[in-house]
Amino acid sequence: SLIEPGESIIIHGGTTTFALVEFLADSDLDILTNSFPIAAKLLTTSRNRITLPGGTIFREQNIVLSPFENDTVENFWGNKLFTGCYGLNRFGIMEADPLIVQAQTKLLKRTEHVVVMADSSKLRRKSAMIVAGLERISVIITDDGARPEELEPFGAAGIRVIVAKVSEQDQVKRPA
Repeated sequence: SLIEPGESIIIHGGTTTFALVEFLADSDLDILTNSFPIAAKLLTTSRNRITLPGGTIFREQNIVLSPFENDTVENFWGNKLFTGCYGLNRFGIMEADPLIVQAQTKLLKRTEHVVVMADSSKLRRKSAMIVAGLERISVIITDDGARPEELEPFGAAGIRVIVAKVSEQDQVKRPA
């Protein structure tokens, strides 16, 4: 419901954002993704227009990243960026992998609204690398395992927080 028909969006690679793909089948979107698996899934399950940046595919991270500033990413504008993270807290979006930081930083420059998709375990993780502060985040989507004290800094910063109820079936798939 956060995505309007005909909108241009950006989806950063990751396992959480990969789950978003199943909800985009009947959409009419322009989508930039730096994720080869997300692009492949979108191509086989939807009629959306897909753009991949040029560059090297990093297998471990499952992302495409160019060493050059002036690549496809620099010519795309998405109203919203959907991204996961290593950790999320009062300092903002945190990552542990420098390549992921580089990729996210490029994508953050090409959007107005940042939607962070993070299961509640990410609210308890920290890293030395902050990708973006709370002022850059528009919406956080997490699960009902999030404690009120973990969500409080986001509400205080004016961020819309969406808490999804986790079913028993989802509980089996949930990361540890």
